[in-house]
Amino acid sequence: MILAAFGVTSAVAALVMLGVVARRVTRRLREARVRRLTAQHRPLLLSLVAGDPPEAREAATAVAALDTASWRVLEPAVVALLAKVRGEGHEEVVRLLGTRGVLVRARRDLHRRRASRRAAAADLLGRAQVPGTVRSLVRLLDDRDADVRHVAARSLGRLGSASAVPSLLRALAAEPPRVPPAAVAQALLRIGPAGAPDLLTAVDHPVAVVRSTVVVVLGRLGVTGAGTALRGLLAGDPLTDVRCLAATALGALGMPGAVPDLVRATRPGSPGALRVAATRALGDLGASSTVAVLDGLLHDPDARVATEAGHALLGLGVPRADVLARSTPSSVVAVAERVPALTGAA
Repeated sequence: MILAAFGVTSAVAALVMLGVVARRVTRRLREARVRRLTAQHRPLLLSLVAGDPPEAREAATAVAALDTASWRVLEPAVVALLAKVRGEGHEEVVRLLGTRGVLVRARRDLHRRRASRRAAAADLLGRAQVPGTVRSLVRLLDDRDADVRHVAARSLGRLGSASAVPSLLRALAAEPPRVPPAAVAQALLRIGPAGAPDLLTAVDHPVAVVRSTVVVVLGRLGVTGAGTALRGLLAGDPLTDVRCLAATALGALGMPGAVPDLVRATRPGSPGALRVAATRALGDLGASSTVAVLDGLLHDPDARVATEAGHALLGLGVPRADVLARSTPSSVVAVAERVPALTGAA
């Protein structure tokens, strides 16, 4: 009995080992085949990326005519080209993927059970900038998987459709946010000025993270029509962080009309963080009318405010010797360290 049991155990172990070896051999043969086919068709891929329009079209036609087995090997490399080409080259790759049915499959995959399939499909459709997919991607902002929601927001940004802005803001307003603020901000920046009307409507949104994100995006996009709204937030938002972001945005917009509002925000009664942000924004505005105010702030008892005032004056072209001579002891070191970066002096 013992010998029989030992024999059975040995046979099972041998079968397991044979199975492991067979899988390894199969995998290596498959990898070798992939390398061989990829090398064989690499000139076509290079023509898609770097060729002139006629060469790119010819290469796309050749790849579209490949047999199914060869296409399966090359498909990941072709999809990867979406991140590497622009203009007509990008359009050729998208047409090729459409011809091979990849885009249709991606639309179906948006509804798959596996989150990884949904995320990959959303990413592909965004990179390919497939028209007519905004509504489907918007639905994914409510997906049960956080990664899928994140990818959907990123793809909506790549599509650049202003119609997605309200949905992105709603995802951000959820408790907790359905999509991280940084991902929403990046998507809104990609959409660009076309989304400004909805952003301006959301400036006074009741959810603070929405207001904060909108303020940052408006400043980064340079939406000058946001000046009045931003000045209102600077003066009266209940959160200091939002007021600081509004100050920064006003400085980025370069609106001289905001100078009085920013000056008021630097006064001693304001929160320290806001005084620092407003002082920095005054320097960013680049208005000569701010020099006297900044000169006075060089003597501020808050070293952070005094330091920002010194930085701002240097940026406005005030001679460094004058700035250093009038700086307080608490800020002179920081200002001195900033001089080479701003003036190129050693």
